[in-house]
Amino acid sequence: MKITKRILSIVLALCFCIIGTTSVSAAETETAIFDLPDDAIILYQDADTVMYQSKSESDSFNMINSARTPVDYESVWLNKSKSGSFRIYNSRNGKVGITWKVESNSNDSHAQIYMTNSYGLVVLATYDVHPSDGDVFFRTTGAKGYYTLNYIAETTVGMRIMCWMYDI
Repeated sequence: MKITKRILSIVLALCFCIIGTTSVSAAETETAIFDLPDDAIILYQDADTVMYQSKSESDSFNMINSARTPVDYESVWLNKSKSGSFRIYNSRNGKVGITWKVESNSNDSHAQIYMTNSYGLVVLATYDVHPSDGDVFFRTTGAKGYYTLNYIAETTVGMRIMCWMYDI
């Protein structure tokens, strides 16, 4: 009986080692196909989508934003805390990059943001985004059509919530 338990323990330990190695390799492969910056903080990831924040990519995104073609852009200015939404048209099918940015004179300002597709289904969501956190970037697959960016914003000095959709 003791030998059987020992063999079973060894077999289970080997199974866990193999499963652990396989899941790490899958995660590394999924991240690698998106070519993320070194300082990327991954907020969500699956086989088709990665959501991350990056201060270094925020800087480079702002510098080359006008060079990207085509770029779909919408934003909203808020004088005070409120919830609401605005629509943005995605003019591409297939792989799409999406960037959300919160801009304010106060780092106490923040917004919780989520995006829905034309069917009203949530496709992307994030926790509070502060101006100093860096932009939130997504790499995903999308379809042409209107998307809605929904927000719950807290500010006493005013803030802008922005969204870009572009080819990647």
